[in-house]
Amino acid sequence: MWAHVGRGARRLGCGMSPSILESGLQSSAFGLAVAAGLTGGMTLAFSNFIMRAFDRLDASAAVRAMQEINLTVMNPLFMLVFTGTGFIALGVFVAKYVTVERLDPWLLAGTLIYLFGVCAVTAGGNVPLNDALAKVTGETMTATTWRDFASPWLTYNHLRTVAAAAASLAFMVAATR
Repeated sequence: MWAHVGRGARRLGCGMSPSILESGLQSSAFGLAVAAGLTGGMTLAFSNFIMRAFDRLDASAAVRAMQEINLTVMNPLFMLVFTGTGFIALGVFVAKYVTVERLDPWLLAGTLIYLFGVCAVTAGGNVPLNDALAKVTGETMTATTWRDFASPWLTYNHLRTVAAAAASLAFMVAATR
């Protein structure tokens, strides 16, 4: 196996011993498992109690609270964990495939689950709903504004939660193989 790893590593000109390279890639997979788990924890909080707490507020207060969350969530730490995980996973998968010269099915599964189940669902589902909610003002608020937002948003969020947990599990398996 190491001769196989060494050929890929030498072809890239990295000069590292195969065991160091393989160890670094395994550590990266573990880090991805942690990051995907953190993402799943964030989305689980919304699915489990945050949105239910907002449902207990009057609709205008719930809308305003979610608008504030959507403004404050755009910060470097959140973006690193939430979005960076997908890009880093893709990079680690490519690096492992190129250097080891074999497909790691668990790393591939975790990467695809995270990219499509978390990133794509967020971009195609949650973000458009958040953008529409951002435009709501006291004058444009209707009796159903919160309900019309919260129900589909929560469905997308449940999908992200399950996907993040599944990706974390796949990355963990990849890290321990």
